[in-house]
Amino acid sequence: MLFLVLFAVALARDEILDALLEHMTADLDQHAQAAEAAWQPGDPAGLIRLELDTAAAYFEAHPSAVALWFGGRVSPPVVQAIRARNHALAVRIRALLISHHLVPEQTPLAAVDLLVELGDRILEVAFRSPGPPDRQTIELGAIALTAFAERWAQA
Repeated sequence: MLFLVLFAVALARDEILDALLEHMTADLDQHAQAAEAAWQPGDPAGLIRLELDTAAAYFEAHPSAVALWFGGRVSPPVVQAIRARNHALAVRIRALLISHHLVPEQTPLAAVDLLVELGDRILEVAFRSPGPPDRQTIELGAIALTAFAERWAQA
């Protein structure tokens, strides 16, 4: 009987976690897409900084999202949701960069997937301590990501 109760609690927890992740990723994407729509294209660095700053502002305004996004990666549903969101972001960023002629059309999606994943790790490091993010980590991360992106811009 206790096993059934624990099993039911675990299922309910996973359902709640899934619903929270779905809401959080939709909300984060809404913020990112609004920022992207207002973006004045110039170079890949501008888009990279926009994405990092948008995500940092979102996580700073939603501390519980920080715990779930960066601290919940032991749960397969969390990992799957974050990977799916990051891939969708990579598809969007690649399309933006190509449409504004900032990278060539043959830029591999895998390169932008990696760019987004690295950006996610930079944000994870920036939010390791409670409170506001470590801005120096975000700034240094933006420089590293820009160097990587510029390699594709020159191809």
